[in-house]
Amino acid sequence: MQVGNPNLKVIGESKEIDPGKGTTPVIYQGRTILPVRSLIDELGGQLAFDIDNQKLTINLNDKKIELWIGKNAAIVNGTEKALDVAPVIINERTMLPLRFIGDNLRLQLTWDGTTQTVELINEQNGYQ
Repeated sequence: MQVGNPNLKVIGESKEIDPGKGTTPVIYQGRTILPVRSLIDELGGQLAFDIDNQKLTINLNDKKIELWIGKNAAIVNGTEKALDVAPVIINERTMLPLRFIGDNLRLQLTWDGTTQTVELINEQNGYQ
């Protein structure tokens, strides 16, 4: 996926990151953030949002990540971890820090600063 591009490629096939919304990954406070529902779905995980508590829960690869909008801490499999940038809502879309999500779901992540492109590989199932 690429900053400013509303599509991501999954095994060579282009798909919208946020179907029908045109949302793109952006750089926010020096970090790449994006709406992750499509990404988590493509990787075979689940994402739940508790609107009352502004809490997101991601389950993938035997990992459970709990995050809160505006909070710089998350719970990963019961252990609190710090985030460089808190989840945020931009244009009515919940945006999460990609590096934190990728690292804590055991995804291999590479960043090309020249093209502002991110490549993720799910080592559990080989998806790219």
